[in-house]
Amino acid sequence: MERSGWRGLTPVAKLLIANQFGITLGFFMVVPFLATYLREDLGFAAALIGTVLGVRTLCQQGLYVVGGVGADRLSPRLMIMLGAPCGWSPSACSPCSPPRP
Repeated sequence: MERSGWRGLTPVAKLLIANQFGITLGFFMVVPFLATYLREDLGFAAALIGTVLGVRTLCQQGLYVVGGVGADRLSPRLMIMLGAPCGWSPSACSPCSPPRP
């Protein structure tokens, strides 16, 4: 009997899918908030907001391909170790940033 679908997945595969769903959901929940913040609080023009959101989307969604190719050619563990500081550094640096008016 062949196992297929969600029930046929291993617990690790289910965890990976749930994790990816959370990342994607979080990404698309932040985009409208970020656009509103850039416009209302910082007063950015629409073209600049579009550029910021476009670069953000390219960095997050577009680099999946780069990370996947690197994981296939090098090793998944190495790519995780190289990529993790990229995700941590903005959060680590935000308390050090000067206060905004």
